[in-house]
Amino acid sequence: MKKEDDKRKVEEVLVCEESRCDSEDTSCPEHCELVEKNVPEK
Repeated sequence: MKKEDDKRKVEEVLVCEESRCDSEDTSCPEHCELVEKNVPEK
């Protein structure tokens, strides 16, 4: 099998969103998750 099929790039990106809470509340952590993102070839 050739590696040609592996040309499709998939990046794992850590996406973080600020939680819906007061910025004053430091006990509120950000919500982060690892997302697989398809990277289009240029």
